Amino acid sequence: MIPSHTGDALAFSANVVDASIHKEDPNLLIASIKGHPIINSRGVLINNVLVVKIVGLATGNIDFNGSVYVEEDEADGA
Repeated sequence: MIPSHTGDALAFSANVVDASIHKEDPNLLIASIKGHPIINSRGVLINNVLVVKIVGLATGNIDFNGSVYVEEDEADGA
């Protein structure tokens, strides 16, 4: 058996984007916007999400600064 050592408690990074530390629990981050959480080494950032039903000729190609969630189908090459 190898004994474990107590780890260091690290504060959240100052690079937390669109989230904040919970007022009563300093170990909990709360998103301040709706979106897709992206976890990094000492925090999180929240990425905008565009939700579309189908991507095809009717929608054209999508150029969006954030995550794109396609609910049903994406046409070849779109």
